Amino acid sequence: MSDCTPRMTAQCNTVLESGPAVPKECPSWTACLPFGASLVSNSGCIDYIPGTNVPVDGVYSKITIVNGCIVSAELAGIPIYTSPPCAPIPTPCDGGGGVLPDPSPTIGNLFQYDANGRPLVKLSIQPGNGISISGDGTTTSPLIITNTQQVAQAIQIQPGNSAIRISGSGTASDPFKISHSPTNMEGPQGLYTFDEFGHLIGYNPSQTSMYVTGIIEGDGISASMNPNTGVATIALAEPANVITGSYRFGSFDVEFYRNRLIRITPQFTAPEGTYQFGNYNVTIDKYGAVEDVQYIAPPPPEPIHWSKQFTDTAQLVREMNFTLVRSSSVRAAYTGTLPSATTMSIYIDGQLIGNQIVTNTSRIDVLPIAIYGVGQHNIRVQTTTETGFVSPGIIDVCLTDVL
Repeated sequence: MSDCTPRMTAQCNTVLESGPAVPKECPSWTACLPFGASLVSNSGCIDYIPGTNVPVDGVYSKITIVNGCIVSAELAGIPIYTSPPCAPIPTPCDGGGGVLPDPSPTIGNLFQYDANGRPLVKLSIQPGNGISISGDGTTTSPLIITNTQQVAQAIQIQPGNSAIRISGSGTASDPFKISHSPTNMEGPQGLYTFDEFGHLIGYNPSQTSMYVTGIIEGDGISASMNPNTGVATIALAEPANVITGSYRFGSFDVEFYRNRLIRITPQFTAPEGTYQFGNYNVTIDKYGAVEDVQYIAPPPPEPIHWSKQFTDTAQLVREMNFTLVRSSSVRAAYTGTLPSATTMSIYIDGQLIGNQIVTNTSRIDVLPIAIYGVGQHNIRVQTTTETGFVSPGIIDVCLTDVL
């Protein structure tokens, strides 16, 4: 219930009476609305005050706010964008607050920083001999390069020898002229033709001469000429390292005298033919020179050992075949659990081998005195016990004449 209504109390057989409402004191307030309108509360009543300059319906791009209230709406002009520079120039107060890029190390880059760290692009130039430079390269003071030498002093030319001659003063109307001096060689000279300056201008290989015009030394030949008589001498040149004597080269004795070969004597005594050297057949002639070499494939390796394992028990006979590629003596053995040496017998090709050389409870060895020929042979181990072999066993056969 509101504060303006009296509290109701339950009472029996009584008449409820309502008293007058007591208004509550509320503070006055004002709320702004867009475009100058407002709401005003005064003594519990709220009044609406319309605004002025209310815009028509539409889309606006510029809104003005004063003390938190929208006071106007209008269309803004076309925005203009100005991009910032790559390296903003700092203000004198705070230096711009940015980091300037480092100058490129590429040769010819003119960008630098002055003593205060400000960007500077400046061309450095200095005059050489006979040159003066003025100005700083700006628009108001451009660079001016001036030649300070006199034309007559700038260039001086003189010939280095009598074969060169120079004419002219070096001006535009009288330029320098450098040329050869004339000679007395103009015309044909043997096979060659020269101009008045001694330049070779022709060659006629068909031109013959009745005189020798030159001698060229060859390998091992020396040539000399007497300039007074014109006589040329040709002889064997003196060797740098003199070799004299007889030397053995393979199957030949070669004799030298002062580096000149004077005699070859064969010293090979073996008859010509084909000889076997290891796995090669080598054919030689009567002088010992090798004429042909043929490879001989080696024979397959000779088997020298045979073994067979037996795992079945309760057998009375265990046997194995082996093949010899040449006649040889052998040694045989059986390894396994032996109940008794007297109950074991070893046969080779059906012949009992009685000369046992080693016997114990697990191995029996025999060494036959016979020589077995090329081909297949059989070895048999037999027991006389009723139960037969009671454990696995191995039969071994190996050659006894292997180096």
